[in-house]
Parts: sequence; structure tokens; C-alpha cells
Amino acid sequence: MIHAQERFFVDNIAKFSKQYQQSAKQYRVFAGLRLLLFISGIATTLFFANQKLLAFTLWAGSFFVLILVLLQKKLNHLAYRQSIATLNIEVNQAERARLALNLDGLDDGRAYANPGHFYAEDLDIFGKHSLFALVNRTTTTFGKSKLAQFLLQQANISNIKQRQQAIKELAGKVVWRQTFEVEGLYYKLQAARKSLSIFAKLQAHYFNSKTNREQSSLDASKSLKDLMEWLSQENRRLKQYKILYIISLIVLPLSFCTFTYLFIVSITADPINIIQIRKWLILMNLVYLLNAMVLRSLRKNRTQLRQFSSSAFTALVPVRALMNVVNKQPFKSELLQALSQSLQKEAKEELTKLLVILNHFTRNSTPKDIIFLSDLFWLLKAEILKKKMLPSKITAWTEAVGELEALSSLAGYAYSNPSYPYPCLCEEPFVFQAKNLGHPLIHPDKRVTNDFSLSGEGSVGLITGSNMAGKSTFLRTVGVNSILALAGAPVCASSLNISSLLVFTSMRTEDNLSKSTSSFLAEIKRLKQLMDLIKSRNNPILFLLDEVLKGTNSGDRHAGSQALIRQLSRSTAFGIVSTHDLNLISLAGKLNLVNYSFNSQLVNNEIIFDYKLTHGPCHTANATALMRQMGIVV
Repeated sequence: MIHAQERFFVDNIAKFSKQYQQSAKQYRVFAGLRLLLFISGIATTLFFANQKLLAFTLWAGSFFVLILVLLQKKLNHLAYRQSIATLNIEVNQAERARLALNLDGLDDGRAYANPGHFYAEDLDIFGKHSLFALVNRTTTTFGKSKLAQFLLQQANISNIKQRQQAIKELAGKVVWRQTFEVEGLYYKLQAARKSLSIFAKLQAHYFNSKTNREQSSLDASKSLKDLMEWLSQENRRLKQYKILYIISLIVLPLSFCTFTYLFIVSITADPINIIQIRKWLILMNLVYLLNAMVLRSLRKNRTQLRQFSSSAFTALVPVRALMNVVNKQPFKSELLQALSQSLQKEAKEELTKLLVILNHFTRNSTPKDIIFLSDLFWLLKAEILKKKMLPSKITAWTEAVGELEALSSLAGYAYSNPSYPYPCLCEEPFVFQAKNLGHPLIHPDKRVTNDFSLSGEGSVGLITGSNMAGKSTFLRTVGVNSILALAGAPVCASSLNISSLLVFTSMRTEDNLSKSTSSFLAEIKRLKQLMDLIKSRNNPILFLLDEVLKGTNSGDRHAGSQALIRQLSRSTAFGIVSTHDLNLISLAGKLNLVNYSFNSQLVNNEIIFDYKLTHGPCHTANATALMRQMGIVV
């Protein structure tokens, strides 16, 4: 049975498929009409020209040009509707894929992965089948960075509560959110294509659009840094050319128009004075040479702008588009109102002026630019803009758009999972109390949920269990839901009470040949990192340690594990330790430690796992049974 959210996505796919087909059909009709009018216009204009009818030639040419311009405008609108329909289809298909947890092909945020992070590697925050792929609906570099920041950095309770209110509000605005995402995708794609070569544009048109969007996703940090440095620099030399430019602005267009008039007269009347035309051409060449000399002296300024203009333009065009979408939507929550306020009409107008300048320098100079001193014109415009636009404004705009995208992404996740509650944030430290806690990256048909509670400074949950019983998955379940809760998102549970805390994990410690580090030494370094973190921070830490000291012998492992647990029970931290060492369960009577376990059953020589967490130590083992099941004689 399809639930309401999936039905909405299915209906949208059908609606936009129909819109695409209608727009494509109209496009073909108008494209044929454009070709017919183009041929008719040329034929009519040449007919009047051959008849030496100058007035009719000009009127016929102007009329057909006007009609062709209007037709092209209509075609552009139809092409836009086709693109928007296509992107809407892709967005809704991606939503259906997330519901089915089919995350292949979605942006997994791998660029933000950091093996040394406190928990990102162990909890699959980034990478294949990751939390980022599940929640991400961002389109700009700024949105992806902000969402990654939400998932990687601890926020205080006040900020988390503000995010919750914003996400709750945006979750109900599903049409607006999809418009926000589609507009970002469209203008990101258009800006990237604008800076491509003709060959690359043909490739972008004929090959997979999703692949091209991934390839055109540029790292904007360096280009924006260069842009802001440029904005803070005043170019006094340009002022020397201001008078020359003003003169050129009047003389050059008049010269060009006169030359064009003489050319038209020459093909529609009796032969004119060739000597006069030759003089005029010499004059035009002298002006052209003078302009070329002026532009040559400004080569350094033009080159500096061209080094970052294309990348900066590509990064900022979607920001302006998203500003426009934001300005059309009123908000109620405090955080959304504050973000929207910083992106009002004035901000959009200022950014538009900057983008017009950057757009000019995304392409190489043409003869037209030399004749009309276009580069000088835009450099002078840029100097005027510098006086009004502080670099901090760009930072504020991109930060606001990025945060709105991150919040909208988490709202999309919330909308698709209406049964997930928002966690209750406790002012009291060292609290984690969950009912029916499950892993959001496991399909609901296979997901097993558990109740779990741990509270108090220095408290430890010791989980024992047989192989493959679910210990590691449970630790990741606790970790992933903690990250979602601290990001302001709903969690995969029926309820969760949680303090503001920092998560730290030690699960996937691996050897490293290039650094001559064994897996055991890697784990020791990871545990050392945890102890140093506890000493350096005052805020609560939730540790999740899987199979502690698994790389050493039983006696050594027991002594080391016991010492570690005793230290952790005296620290400003609390958390879970999983182990196969059943001798550690005796610490329950001596420390603030609670025993939990996962168990298995052997039924008709087949091992059955229920993946349910139970109070008390493990009472089953399955290593030899698993070996027999795999055909190994024991």
C-alpha cells in the first residue's frame, strides 16, 4: 500500500511528465514556425534589396527580426518549462528512491568525509548508503557544506530548538521546498553550461543530465575568496580612463551606426564615393587600434577577473535564484524569518549587479568588445560596485542560503517519515532515553527496534552478545539517531529524550600499511583520542565503543578493557561498550554499569537472531555453530 507521501511523489511525476510532453510538442511547432519565418524574412528582404527599395528593405528586415525575437522568447520559455518539468520528475523520483532506501546515484557527501572525525566514519555519515545521502536535498556548495556542518558539529540546545521549529514549518511546505530545490538545480546547471565550450555544451545536451550536474558541481571556496579579495581592492588606475571611456561611449556607437548605414546604402543604391568609405574605414581602424591599446594596458585587471569570474558566477547564480524563491514565501519561525530577512529584495538586486559584471568576464574578448570598449566599461562599473558591496555581504548571503537549504533538506526527510518524532531536548546532562529506537538506513520491513535508556555522569552500558547478533548495528543506531537529534531533525524511534552532547565512536579501526599502523595500534590511538577529548571538554560526551581491544589475547584484553571502563566511569562522559569478554559483566556491582545483551538461538542446526536488546549478560554462543553451518568441521 502506498502511503500519502509516496502518493504525492507519484502524482507529481505523472503531472510533470504530462507538462514536459505538452511543452515539447509546442516547442516543435514554434521551432518549425521560426525556421519558416527566417527563410521568408531573408527572401523578402533580398527581394526588396534587389529592387533598390531601401525603405522597404529596412522595414521588412526590422519586422522579421522583431517577429523572430518574439518567437525565440517563446521558445526559451518552453525550453525552460521542459527543463523545470524534467528536474521536478528527477526530484520526485529521488524522493521515492529515498523512501525505498535505494540511495545509489544520490550525492553521498563523500567530499566531506574525514577518517579522523569523532564519529563520521563509523556512523556512515558520508559515503555509500549514508545518512547524508538520505537527508540531502541541497543544490549549492553552500547548502551541502552547511548540511555537513549540521551533521558533524555539536549545537547548543537553543540552536537545536530553533532548527526544530524551522524544520517543522518547512516540512509542511512540500511544494515550496520542491520549487526551492528545482530552481537551485536549474540555475546551477545553466550557470555551469554557460562557462562550457561549445563541444562541452553539446555533450551536456545529449548525455545524462544528472551526471553533468555532478561534474559541474564546482568547489566555490577559492573563487569566492578571490572574489572577496578583489572587492576589497580599489583600482585607481582605471579612473584615468574614465574620460576616454565617456568620449568613446558617444563616438563609437555613432561611428558604427554610420558605417552600417553606408554599407546598406552601398547595396541598395547606385555606386557611392569609394574614397569616402575608404577614409571612414581608416578612421574606424585608428579608433579600433586606440581601443586595443587601452585594453592592452588593462590586461592585468581583466586577467585577474577572468581567473575567478567563471567559477564564482557558477556558484552565485543559484544563490540569486534561491533568494527569489525565498522572497515569495512568508515564514513564521524565528530562524526562518531571520534568514529570510537577510535575503530580501535589496540583497538580490546587489547580487544581480555583481553577477552581470562576472558574466561579462566569463567569456573571452570579441571584436565587439574592442570596438565598444566593453571590458573598460565593466571594469569601471565594477569599481563603482566595490564602493557599495562589502565582501561580508556575500558571506552573509551564501551562509543564509546554505542554512535554508540544509533546513529544507532535513524538512524533506521529516516529511517523508511522518511517524518519526522530534526528540525532547533535556537541560539535564548525560541523558539518553529511547523507545522503539531503530536505524533509519535499514528498511522498515527489516528494521528491528529496541528500547534503551542510559543516564548519569560516568554511566556505562555494557553489551555482550554472540557473533552477528546486532551489537555493532545497535551502537550505530544510537549514534545516528543522536546525530539526527542534535541536528534538529526527527529520529527513528517512537520517542527520544537526549541531552546536548558530543558523540565519539571507536568501531572501524583498521591497519594502515603506509603508516606502519596495525589495527590494534589504531584502536589504542582512537581510545587515546577519546580520553584526551574528555579531559579537554566540559560538555557531556556519549562514547560508543565496539569490541574493545579485540586485537589482543583474552587475559590482556580483559585487563585493558576493565581499566578503560573504570576510567570512563569516573569521567565527564557516558556511553556504551560492546564486548565478547563475559568476565567484564561483574563490574555491574562495582561501577555505574548496566549489563545488556543480544542473544541467538539454535533451532534445528540453524542460528536464529531476533536482534532484540535484553537486560542482563549474554547467555548464548554461536561461533562453532556458525562454522558448522558454513561447512567447516569443528
